[in-house]
Amino acid sequence: MFAALSARARARQNDDANPAGQSKAKSRKRARDDGDKSANDDDSRASETGTIYLTVEWLSRTRGRSNELFAETPQCADVAIEVSESVTGRALVEACVQLPPGATDAMSLLQWGNLLLDDGVLHGQEDGGWSLDVRATPPVRLKLTVPNGTLLKHPALVKETRGKQSVPKQLLSDANALKEDLNDPSSVSKETDKAEVVERSRRALHPGRTDDHGIAALLNDHKVFYGKKANMGSFVDVGSGCGSLAAGLARAFPGINVCGIECQDELINQSRLRFRDVDFIHDQAENVLHTCRSAKVVLATTQNFDYETTNYILRVAAELPLLTHLIINEPYLCRPSCRTNLKLCCCFEPLETREIKTHWGNSTLSFTIYKRHVRWPYGANALPRGADTAVALMEGNVNEMFLKKTDNSQENSVD
Repeated sequence: MFAALSARARARQNDDANPAGQSKAKSRKRARDDGDKSANDDDSRASETGTIYLTVEWLSRTRGRSNELFAETPQCADVAIEVSESVTGRALVEACVQLPPGATDAMSLLQWGNLLLDDGVLHGQEDGGWSLDVRATPPVRLKLTVPNGTLLKHPALVKETRGKQSVPKQLLSDANALKEDLNDPSSVSKETDKAEVVERSRRALHPGRTDDHGIAALLNDHKVFYGKKANMGSFVDVGSGCGSLAAGLARAFPGINVCGIECQDELINQSRLRFRDVDFIHDQAENVLHTCRSAKVVLATTQNFDYETTNYILRVAAELPLLTHLIINEPYLCRPSCRTNLKLCCCFEPLETREIKTHWGNSTLSFTIYKRHVRWPYGANALPRGADTAVALMEGNVNEMFLKKTDNSQENSVD
């Protein structure tokens, strides 16, 4: 024992005599202090994360009949979601749901009891002397009321509803995003100004209004809104005009969210005054159609559009994640070149061309309904038909084929 004590004393003397030894001892002590400090920081960050219970309710504008399958909505009550103290109301809504086309942030209501929560930081908002605490035990219960046609995005909500009324897997939000301290309250704008429409598409307008009963019959005959997933997605009317067609389809399918896109000032104002059960967007299709991520059916009176607008609608319809059907005035999409090349038009199969009455004398318009078999998120790129292309589409290696095709074209140009 005395030998061990004497050895420790000699080592301490050597450290005192050797400045390098002193620096090493101080470095070890500093490292221990830094480790304790980082551990405390981790504990403090962990303590800033809490859990809330969220209930999502769909507010249907029209009361569906009892025998309509699409009138059913999934049960989504008291789902546990982890959030940080700095999470804002807007960030929570955007991470949990995908609003239908044409819906604004004002159409979603986030409540804590009778208190309507704003877009700011949730933690600390007060109601009659009570303060919302995201770290409370038991967790606080919030209710999110959303318009009909809204889809779920948060993985916890999708799991609770078993995938009903939810976006595709590739569009799910990150469950850990709400737990990170990345939300700056100053970046939350109270209200965004609507972009003014400056340019207009070149149009040769048909003067009539399309009969909504004819379009509804076309949709019913092909069972577009049918079955257990009938209420998933939205209907988008591109070039909605005075809004009568969109309003008629909203009455025919009360469980479906219907949205109209129109760029003319007089028509959009008239639509909003007459039909309050439909969401109308005042803009050109080229600016907003790609944002309608929950669209299941897109209808466009392409006879009223120029060539560039029609091609844009076709490209967007081929890429939208939930789209199943496209209704336009074009009876044929594929061209002779499609015999050797696979393009975005090839993913649409024409089902029927039908004459639909218009409210203009005894005139009619020819509408063709197409069914989309596969999503084409590759723009205007084309691929050669064949077994290799089919395998690449199934395995998701199409981008490699595009690169190979580019390399081959460059080699040919060099030769």
